[in-house]
Order: sequence, then structure tokens, then C-alpha cells
Amino acid sequence: MKICLISMEYPPENAWTGIGTYTYNMSHALVGLGHEVHVFALALKSERVYPDGKVTVHRIKLTRPPVSVFTDPVGCILYSQKISSKIVKSALNFDVIEAPEWRAEGFASSFYFRRSLITRLHMPLFLLNKLSSKELTPADKIVNFLEMRQTVQSVGVTSSTMALKKIVCKHWRIDESQVTVIPNGLNIEKLRASATKSLIGSDYIVYVGQLEPRKGVHILAMALPLVFEKFKNLKVVFIGFDTLYNNISMKEFILKINAKHQKNLVFTGFVPEETKLSLIKNSKFVVLPSLWEAFGYTCLESMALGKAVIATKNSGFEEIIEDGHSGFLVEPGSHSALAKEILDCLLSEDKVQGAEKNAAKRVNAFDAKTVAQSLLKYYKKSLEERK
Repeated sequence: MKICLISMEYPPENAWTGIGTYTYNMSHALVGLGHEVHVFALALKSERVYPDGKVTVHRIKLTRPPVSVFTDPVGCILYSQKISSKIVKSALNFDVIEAPEWRAEGFASSFYFRRSLITRLHMPLFLLNKLSSKELTPADKIVNFLEMRQTVQSVGVTSSTMALKKIVCKHWRIDESQVTVIPNGLNIEKLRASATKSLIGSDYIVYVGQLEPRKGVHILAMALPLVFEKFKNLKVVFIGFDTLYNNISMKEFILKINAKHQKNLVFTGFVPEETKLSLIKNSKFVVLPSLWEAFGYTCLESMALGKAVIATKNSGFEEIIEDGHSGFLVEPGSHSALAKEILDCLLSEDKVQGAEKNAAKRVNAFDAKTVAQSLLKYYKKSLEERK
């Protein structure tokens, strides 16, 4: 098959969210199965076409500032239009074109390539704003409409989790039978080879993600004083960019809540991928207290590295972690429940070690090659239905 993946993000030039990770893993897994794959991504540097292994990458330069794609509907439409134009000019005649719903990157393609376009649900703007406790602005409402129109005009729709599928289908009034759940995948072998020794030692737990409310990091901050009372030498490592929270930075909030234990807190900010994976691998366990999560790449990465993860119920985490077996789930938004689970894991090495072994086995279901095979079956089914 000749496959096109549209994704604004593609590592290493730009990889801000899980969409970039998904696109990289799937494109390489699909070419590994013998198919031709082209990725159309945003160019932060020069516009060019180049090989990344066996994947062909087409970098698209905007005439408007790149930020316009994130901040206004006109920027979204113009970018989607330029992508479609580049695909037409390539004359590659793709069997399948896949695009994320995020910022309606495939909006124009849903008209030009209506019989070829498959939309992949990652995180619609309405849901991101809801999780961030933000109202949709007039511009946001237009972008939401563009995302929805692209999705309903596609020949097929996939979602990484059932949790995401249900929310989107309800909000956009889409029949759930029209959306197929295919999980995200990881190159587990490559990921494990990237993690090396940590420079911090081993007496620490780790949080990975932006320091923002929707990731529940403020809940973790409120749980930590209870933890530090019993484990005075424990360190907590926060990996990720800082953001504002109640008119101060989230880092300041965490330090304020834990004023007596500031020496126990380590803030790394953004770190290279290998450093992040090494910090995860050499930690006691990982804490991901998101208020809601569509999928959770960090959870999957941590499990692939053989780490136990404490995450939250009622979201995509439940479709990765088997609670009490390959990890642990607590009620979202409850700092007391989170503190209790952290303390239980610190007090019981056997409990954590059991979860680590099961996590390493569980994650095999999300290997990129396995997921790519499911994706190919879906592509072929879509082709047959069109015929």
C-alpha cells in the first residue's frame, strides 16, 4: 500500500505532543511491514523532502508564522489547504491518507480526498479546553467545527482508546459504530535500548508531563507532604515544562505546598528523550495523576521500561493498566488517595516488583509492529468498502 500520514509534528524537528510520537512509530512500523509511507509535516526550518530511514518526509513551510496554525481558524484552514496542495502536486496517488483531528490538519483533504481520508482522534480542542477549565472562544468554536467536519467527512475514523471515542462521539453526535479503536504503539525494543543509567541515584519517584492542572500535578503536590512525613529522604523528580497556575508558576505552587521539603524536589524542565527514559528506568516507580488522559504515552513508555505506574481511573489509563496487576489506579483529583497509594508502594517492594514484571508483559500488546498490523487491516477494510 501507498500510505500518507499527515502530522504537523514529526521528530526530531518538532515533537510537542503524542501525535508526533504516534506518527513516527507508525510510519516506521508500516514501512517495516513492506509498505510505502510518506509523512507531510510542518517545517520549522526549510521546506524540503528527505528520507528518514525508509520513510519519506515532506516538510511544509508556511508563509504565515507557524503560531498562526495554533491560534486562529484561518491559519488552520490555510495550513490544511497547503498540505492538500502538496499531496496533489506529489502525484503519488495514495491508497490511504491519515490525518489527526487536532487543529483540523486534514480539513481540506476531507474535500479533495474524501474517499481516501481516515481521521485519527487524538485530542479535540473542545476536550483539551474542558480539561484545562477553559471556555471555548469564538475562534475556538470555529476550530472545533473544522475538526468535527473533517472527522464526519472522512471515509473512516480511528481512536486510541474507547474512553476518547465515547466522549468525542457524544459531543459531535457521531454513531459509535463509525469509530474503530486501535491503540497507539511503541517501538519497545528501541525504547529500552535508549535508557541508560541515571545520574540522580535510585531513591526517587518520577512525574513526567507538563506542570499543568489537567495532568494533575497540583494533586501530586498536595499529596507529597503526607509522603515526606514518613520518607524524609525520598526525592521526587518532575520532568516537563512549567506552566501558570493560579497566577503563579506551577513549580512555585509545588514548592510552596512543600515548603518544609523543598530539598526533596527536583525540577528538570525539558530534557532529551534519552535522559527522560533513563530517569524513568532508574526510579522506584512513576506517578501520573492526570485528571483525565486520552491515552498516556508516558504510561506506556514507563511500563515498557519495566516500571510500575500509579495513574488515575476513568480515562485511557484503564485501557493500558490492569489495576493491581500491571500497575495501580486511583481516583482522579484525590490527593489523599494518591498519597495512600504512593506510601503503599514505598512500603511494599514485593507489590511494586510484581507490577513491574506484569507491566513488562502487558506492554507487548502495544508494540508498534502489532499495532501497525491492526492499522493495516483497518486500511484494507476501508479500501474494500470503497470498492
